Amino acid sequence: MPRVVLMVGTRKGCFLLESDTERRNWEVRGPFCEGWPIYHAVHDAASGDIYAAAASEWHGAGIWRSSDLGESWQLSSEGLAYGADGLKLSKVSGLAAAHGRVLAGGEAAGIFVSRDGGVSWSLLSTLDNQPGRDDWNVPSNQPPGHLGMPGILTHPDDPARFYVVVQGFGIFETTDDGATWTPRNEGLRADWPREYDEVGFCVHKLVMAPDRERLYQQTKRLATCAPQILAKREIERGQQEDVKQVGRGQHASVTVCRMRGTTPIVAHQKGRDRPRRPRPGLRSGEARSSVGPATPDAGGPSCELEPVNP
Repeated sequence: MPRVVLMVGTRKGCFLLESDTERRNWEVRGPFCEGWPIYHAVHDAASGDIYAAAASEWHGAGIWRSSDLGESWQLSSEGLAYGADGLKLSKVSGLAAAHGRVLAGGEAAGIFVSRDGGVSWSLLSTLDNQPGRDDWNVPSNQPPGHLGMPGILTHPDDPARFYVVVQGFGIFETTDDGATWTPRNEGLRADWPREYDEVGFCVHKLVMAPDRERLYQQTKRLATCAPQILAKREIERGQQEDVKQVGRGQHASVTVCRMRGTTPIVAHQKGRDRPRRPRPGLRSGEARSSVGPATPDAGGPSCELEPVNP
């Protein structure tokens, strides 16, 4: 029977929560990774491996891997370094596993790749020559957490095409496996002064809908400290469709934003939800998680969204 596994990264290590497809009762296992703080954890549906991005004040940055759903773990930091260009790797904060490889985003902001199941790593890109590149690795310019590159989104059909999120600066896309990059932030909102028109947006999360035509991104509105989740869908140039709100949650609204040509039609939430007190257990801001099938034959991406009816 298919199982659902929830991977939770905390300051005390990685926890695995398992349930059946009804998701009414959960079994909690952990903490794993020898108590290292875990910033992100993902499940590779093709190989069955779990990867956990870690950083320790004593041991530095590394990536843990489990090939048996958490029964045993191996740590690797081989190749996780920037060399002599002046950048220093303080942590690994984002992961993505697809197309037979694993991508890892770090702070200072850069992306590493492993093609041998997380045994060794090599630097792929530091997004040189992008607007804001000289600023985003300066600690005083970074948002709280100093995560660097916490978001990586691969394209299911094209290994050379993927997106990354640089904390406090926005989304960047490559279509040639990291050789060149293009900012993809037009139409987003920032309530603070920005030096560059193309960047300066506090994007927290980026996911792709199952139809592979919509991207959902979560940003933080500094004025209200309330995130909003926006989506955009690429359609043929010249067409125009209305913006549609499709859901609403705590501190957030989910909105579908159509494209007019190459310019996204962006709508911002009008209401403000009052923040609720955090529940007992994990402290606010302590955990990041991702959901995926517990077995490779369960199928589907590691995070699924229901299609939105146009």
